Amino acid sequence: MDVRPTIYNFFRLFTMVYAMDMRIVENVLFVKSKLKMFPATWSTFHLDGTVGTFHVLPNGDAFGLDHTTFAGDYKAWMEFGTTHLWIYRWPRPGYENCFLLRIEITPSVLDPSLMSVSWTLEEPLRPEMKINSLEVEERINAWEDMEHRCVVQIDTTYSSETISV
Repeated sequence: MDVRPTIYNFFRLFTMVYAMDMRIVENVLFVKSKLKMFPATWSTFHLDGTVGTFHVLPNGDAFGLDHTTFAGDYKAWMEFGTTHLWIYRWPRPGYENCFLLRIEITPSVLDPSLMSVSWTLEEPLRPEMKINSLEVEERINAWEDMEHRCVVQIDTTYSSETISV
C-alpha cells in the first residue's frame, strides 16, 4: 500500500472520519459526515451479519468515482453493545489494491456522550486475487483464505455534540 497520500486522498479520508452523524434505527446504521466533499446522503449499513454492497461513502463521495475500485462490500453486526463494520474494497482488473477496513464502535459504559472507535486496515500479502468474476460471498471467502498484514490500526474516541435549538 502506498503510504504517501495525495492531498485529495488526505481530505477524502479526513472528511469521512473527523466529524460525523451516526444513528442506529432498528437494525440499520446510518452514517453521514459533517464535513462533506459532495452533497451527502446517509451511508446505510444493515446490522444483520449478512454481506451487503454500499454505494455512497459518509462524505458524499460515490464509491464508483474511484476508477480503480470494482465494488465495495460490507458486513455489519452488533455484539454485546459493540457495532462491527467490515468494509471490503475490491479492485478493477489491472489494479491490485484490495483491503479490509474493520471498524468497531463501542459506547462508553461510564459516559454516554463518548464512544470508542477502533480502525484496522488490512491488505493481503499477495494481492493477485482475481475477484471480478466471483459473487460477493465468494470474494469474501477468498479474502478469508488469504494471508493479510495490518497496515494501520488507530483507536479514537468520539464525543457527541449536543445541539440546542
